[in-house]
Amino acid sequence: MKSKNYLLVVLALFFMQVQAQWSVVNSISKGNLYSVHFVNVDTGFTFHEFGTLRRTADGGQTWDSVPAPFTGFVFDYAFPTQSVGYAVGGAWFPFANYYSYSIMKTLDGGVTWDSVLADHSGGVFTSIHALSTTEYFATGEGIIIHSANGGLTHDTVYPAQGNYIRYGKVQFTTATTGYVSGGEYVAGGVYASYLYKTTDGGTSWQRVYNDTLKQGLQDFVATAAGEIILLGEKGYVIKSTNGGSSWQKLAMADTSQVLTKLELNDGKLYAIGTDPATKNSAILKSTDGGINWQVEIAQPNSLGAFADMRFPSAGTGYAVSSSQVYKNTKLISLGESGVPGGFKLYPNPANELVTIELSNAVSAAIFVYNTLGQRVMTLNPSGTKQVEVNVNSLRAGLYFIEVQSDGKRFVERLVKQ
Repeated sequence: MKSKNYLLVVLALFFMQVQAQWSVVNSISKGNLYSVHFVNVDTGFTFHEFGTLRRTADGGQTWDSVPAPFTGFVFDYAFPTQSVGYAVGGAWFPFANYYSYSIMKTLDGGVTWDSVLADHSGGVFTSIHALSTTEYFATGEGIIIHSANGGLTHDTVYPAQGNYIRYGKVQFTTATTGYVSGGEYVAGGVYASYLYKTTDGGTSWQRVYNDTLKQGLQDFVATAAGEIILLGEKGYVIKSTNGGSSWQKLAMADTSQVLTKLELNDGKLYAIGTDPATKNSAILKSTDGGINWQVEIAQPNSLGAFADMRFPSAGTGYAVSSSQVYKNTKLISLGESGVPGGFKLYPNPANELVTIELSNAVSAAIFVYNTLGQRVMTLNPSGTKQVEVNVNSLRAGLYFIEVQSDGKRFVERLVKQ
């Protein structure tokens, strides 16, 4: 019991240390910001009305306008490497250079862009995922397209044969496993919402989620371990731990909360929603899989709502509201590892094997806990300085390693990929 109480205190101190510190790094006076994307902690993009694509290479301190081959909207980006990237968007009412269903490509980190697709049928792409520098999937209203040659040619993908579906987000968790959200209006303010899955790289798709929601399916995140979290209805999240084979609705602590955009970063969920106290637009964080949410930052409604967010690293996040660009570089801070100095832990993040290097070749007790304080693994090495731990069976997320040795306890954080 003392050990568990100690760990809970450490966890409490840990989460106190990572309280968000968001600050405005840029403001605009004309138009509205619609999207943000960062290739790394320094290089990123925002897009706002009047066809303005902007780039920063110094973490948001300065911004330059980037010439774009079309005028319209940019809603999503994908950079499989630091240099090669894609951006998608378009215009609902195409004319002149306002092309619909538009895809741009860059080979120099976003300094210059070329158009690889643009037509005049009316509609926009809202999401893109690049599996490599040459292969990507893009989704839009009634359409999913795929290119295997960097945009030279495109194939049309139809997960729902014969239906007009507004496809939303596309995300691949491995080279062959991917998901696409979609929906269609039924009647009476109700939307049929779907999630489709492929396990063969997009050749075939199966519907793994189907429900009617008043809000419609807003967003989702998925991991290679098969955990999927959907945002759909007010007051709960929808979760699967087995790649969509089964689902459960988890009631949120605030049953009035409606969440839209969703991101997973360093084992924590971030969403765009509202501050329960003021009803202002807010970015919220959950460390328990979406049940409890705490406000990271709220913006007065007079300044508009948050529109998008991105996390290029575990410690850095960016967000845009209608007229502001926010940045946080203290999502985590080392020194956040409880009581430091007792052992080394590597690699971190890890996929399968983790090495724990003790300060002395002595007997020790090693415990692995999840973010709920539940013990998921116990080891008792004796007379060795290095201990290999197989974490392959653990789900992706954040864990805490506790080592008890010579009457002392030490805790370090571990990110399982």
